[in-house]
Amino acid sequence: MTKPPLSPPDAALRRFRIAHAFYLTAFAVVMLLSKDILPRISVPWGRWLFALAPVALLALWAWEFARMIRAADERQQPVHLRALALGFGIVLLAATLWDVMARLGGAPSVPVFLLLPASALVYGIIHSRLAPGE
Repeated sequence: MTKPPLSPPDAALRRFRIAHAFYLTAFAVVMLLSKDILPRISVPWGRWLFALAPVALLALWAWEFARMIRAADERQQPVHLRALALGFGIVLLAATLWDVMARLGGAPSVPVFLLLPASALVYGIIHSRLAPGE
């Protein structure tokens, strides 16, 4: 028995999930490998070129994310945008509070490169709560 074709919003969500997994996994791998690879690159332009890899991955991920929200139907777009606002707002508040503790209380500094992936994770959790079963 063949599956019926996906609707355009469902196809966009499926495409985003595949791209999301690829881009953020590649970002994590590049960031983990950077400690070993960056010290071996002696020319400044090579270091800049290597630094562009995670930047490009995050930019492509953001592009896919925006495409997915635009392709969502009129019922799903507000859910995505509400989850996006709440998710990024929670992470921004947490990072701000953490930075205050780092500056005044001696806590370690905020790992800024994790803010976007953390926001995506919190967005996903909130979206699953706002739109269960989708």
